[in-house]
Amino acid sequence: MSGMRVRASRTESAFEETRARPVTGVLDVWLLDVGQGACIYIVWPEGTSIVMVDCGTTKNGGATSAQMSDWVNPKNSQAGHVTLLVTHGHRNHTSNFREGAIEPQYIEKMMLGGLPQDHSKSFMGWASGAKSRPTYFTAAEFKANDVRFECGGAKFDLLTVNATEAPGVRHEESKENADSAVVKLSFAGYSIVLPSDAELVTERSTMANADKNGVDLGDTTLLISSHHGAESGNSNSATWLARLRPKAGLFSANVDYKTYSHPRCNTVKNFHAYVEEVGDEFDLACGNDRSASSLTLKRRLFGTYDNGHGRARFSTAGVSYACQVSTPACDAQLAPEEMP
Repeated sequence: MSGMRVRASRTESAFEETRARPVTGVLDVWLLDVGQGACIYIVWPEGTSIVMVDCGTTKNGGATSAQMSDWVNPKNSQAGHVTLLVTHGHRNHTSNFREGAIEPQYIEKMMLGGLPQDHSKSFMGWASGAKSRPTYFTAAEFKANDVRFECGGAKFDLLTVNATEAPGVRHEESKENADSAVVKLSFAGYSIVLPSDAELVTERSTMANADKNGVDLGDTTLLISSHHGAESGNSNSATWLARLRPKAGLFSANVDYKTYSHPRCNTVKNFHAYVEEVGDEFDLACGNDRSASSLTLKRRLFGTYDNGHGRARFSTAGVSYACQVSTPACDAQLAPEEMP
């Protein structure tokens, strides 16, 4: 599993009524390449509902703010409901929420992980243009079937948020990261877990909430890596991966070797132990202590550095993955007009 590589080019009642209908259509989860950052855009076509989870970057690479603006704003303007979850206040999760980029006036609901002081004045100024005021969460909050999200027949569980606000809990590296909101999205028998920049304490809070409330976390269809594939704060712990047993994994990072070296090769190896096998081998970029490396894989693993933009499509017919730059982990290639 080693070898060097060159990067490839590249309303509650309304919700309940909708959720009670038979599952039809498809749910598209866009996993957008914003370089060293995160941007997730969830579309339920028949329900005309959108859920955005973060959108920002701190490093060059991936889609520019102008490209994100041109792609997101028309879709949001035509949607019936747009909900935004900002998992925590770090710039690489929020930088596209500003004047000249993603517009706030189409956002009906906005929920913010962390505390008010964790979010910059510029972001809060931008947020004041949304249709309603932002709401915050309680310490280690959990809510199954969370109707604050609206996405047609999809089900959202808020697994935890603000974990360090619970009595006696300490973060291991970054309080803001450890207070990230962790969400599970389920549709048509499939699930995707979005842990943002979770640290070990966040993962433990998620698993404890699941145990207490009878939520099954096992056999996750797609798991986004915590903290862009980092090891800091004991993110992507062995216990976490063994509990979720993901069939596929995604690393949202630009593999900037001079600083973070995300995703870490050890994290990729840990995912490799669980995700399903694909037909042919390919190389996936990763980092080791600020040095460039890669791993030769034959597993359902994606990286925005290698694959660019991605889309996970969930339906009663199954789940499929389309990528801007195809590898054997991808089922199809995205058309240029589909992407930012």
